[in-house]
Amino acid sequence: MNATFSQAENRGQLQADYTNPYGPFVAAFLPPGFSIIGDLDINLKKKQTGEVRFATNRFGGFEGLLGAFYTDERTDYLTKLTSFLSNGAVAPAPIGNFLTSDTQSTYKEGAVFANGTYYFTDAVDIGAGLRYATNKQNATLSSTGLIGRNTPPNFVDFEDSSTTYQVTARWRPNSDLTTFARYATGYRPGGPQTNPNPPTGTPTTFKADTVGNFELGVKGLALDRRLRFDASVYHIDWKDVQLNGLFNGLLLVANAGRAKVDGAEAQLMYQPSAAMQLGANLGYNNARLTEVGTSTAAFLGAAPGDRLPGSPKLTAALFADWYFPVGNDMRASLGATLRYQGDKVSSYSNSVLNPSFKMPAYALLDLRAGLEWSRYSLRLHLDNATDKLGYTSYTTNKVAAAQTSLPSNATVTTPRTVSLVFGADF
Repeated sequence: MNATFSQAENRGQLQADYTNPYGPFVAAFLPPGFSIIGDLDINLKKKQTGEVRFATNRFGGFEGLLGAFYTDERTDYLTKLTSFLSNGAVAPAPIGNFLTSDTQSTYKEGAVFANGTYYFTDAVDIGAGLRYATNKQNATLSSTGLIGRNTPPNFVDFEDSSTTYQVTARWRPNSDLTTFARYATGYRPGGPQTNPNPPTGTPTTFKADTVGNFELGVKGLALDRRLRFDASVYHIDWKDVQLNGLFNGLLLVANAGRAKVDGAEAQLMYQPSAAMQLGANLGYNNARLTEVGTSTAAFLGAAPGDRLPGSPKLTAALFADWYFPVGNDMRASLGATLRYQGDKVSSYSNSVLNPSFKMPAYALLDLRAGLEWSRYSLRLHLDNATDKLGYTSYTTNKVAAAQTSLPSNATVTTPRTVSLVFGADF
């Protein structure tokens, strides 16, 4: 038997300038030099999670596991947009309180699960697992201010359940080679809409989305066990895809339709000697929408055939490490990693409020050196050695289609970074 329990609380605060997107709506009523500042307070009041597992010893050709899981989460998401005059004073009513939006929610989930494996021979086995989960959620939504609804709080309740399963077959023709085939399902819970000021006609809840994943793989050793390899291909069917968008600067979730993901992954590690290690990783991921609901298409601008935003088709890495003695009791090392990420899109093809931008591919070079002696180590890292600039995300998030000169926001790769780390084993 194995039991775990955890409790967490955290609070995050973020301040941002919303003058550009919202300023034009109040510019005629305020003197020059005004600003609209947004304060976001994300408060995880409590998260308690527990799990218990009972594992069997193998009897005959069978071994199994039973378990239960529970989580209780309470959050408060407060967004406040305030209009300020050029002297720093809050603008007079009703413009001063541009928007105050509060979402208080609870999420409780309980689940039971069982896994079992039957070994027909030492070379062949089949495993299966089943999980049933149910969740209850509620949210209290309220908004006031110039663009708020200024209505009594809205209470939304939601209940959902899901059954997921997986089946895996393995064949090990020899001690250095394993092949497998797996089919597994998964889901993300639905829930209440957390936007207190959504567009007219928007549903107050959204459904769970589900995936079915079929995978074939092989892993093993070769070349007198100096080469390790691990490769797989997969196909994912994704139904009722949950897509996020912004409306009046606040998050809105909608079920878009269906998507498919086809991909392959491979990892190689070659050790020609005890002093050297070479490796390579390669990933291909073709993720695209195949069906889109009419309302979602109108709101997010998504269309069948669109790539899923933020998902590069190709990723790759090459790395090498060399170890050599220095003196009688010291070992040094030199290493490098070259990381590549293919291009990706930031949004959907027909999005009006967040036009799509193709973020170019980029490659980053990381260098490292180290010393080890006794129980101590000293490591020098030079990450992004060539100081390459690459986009990791990009968004415009206009609040009105007529806004043509709104600045965009982008996050970029970490610039060249030097770090020195000293360690000791105890």
